[in-house]
Amino acid sequence: MSNHPDSHHARSNLLEFAKETNRAQRCYENFLQSELTRCGIFNLAPAHFQILVAITEAGSTVKNLMANSGVHGSNLSYYLKHLEKYDYILRANARDDQRYVFIKQTKKAKALIADLSRDASRRVEAAWNELEDKNALHDVLVKISLGLATITPPRRT
Repeated sequence: MSNHPDSHHARSNLLEFAKETNRAQRCYENFLQSELTRCGIFNLAPAHFQILVAITEAGSTVKNLMANSGVHGSNLSYYLKHLEKYDYILRANARDDQRYVFIKQTKKAKALIADLSRDASRRVEAAWNELEDKNALHDVLVKISLGLATITPPRRT
C-alpha cells in the first residue's frame, strides 16, 4: 500500500466506482425481472436472460457463453439445464468435433427476446423522455428563480 496522498483518493474513487457499478447491475436486474414478470414469465431470472442474449444466431459453445454472459462454471451448467427444461435452448454436438456442444436459442427464446427488447425499449425511451422533461422543467425553474433574485421589487411610496 502506498502512502502517497493520491493513492487514498484513487482507492476512494475505485470503491465508489465499484459501488455504483454494483448499484447499476442491481437496477438492471430489477428492471429485467419486472419486465419478465410483466410478460408472464415466472420461470426465468435475469441471469437466464443474460445467457439467452449471449447466444449468437449461429449458436454458441459453453466456452463462448462463459466469456460473453459473465456466468461461469457450475452456475452456467445449472442455468443451461433450466433453459433447456423450459424449451428456451437446444443443445447439439458440433459436427466436426463431438467434444463441443453448441447451444442454440429456440423459437420461444427468440420471441421472448424480441418482445422484451421491443417493450423494454419503449419503456426506457418513455422514462428517458420523462427525465428530459424533468431536467427541462428544472432548468426553467432555476432560470426563473435566478431571474426573480435579480429583480428589484418596486418601492412603496
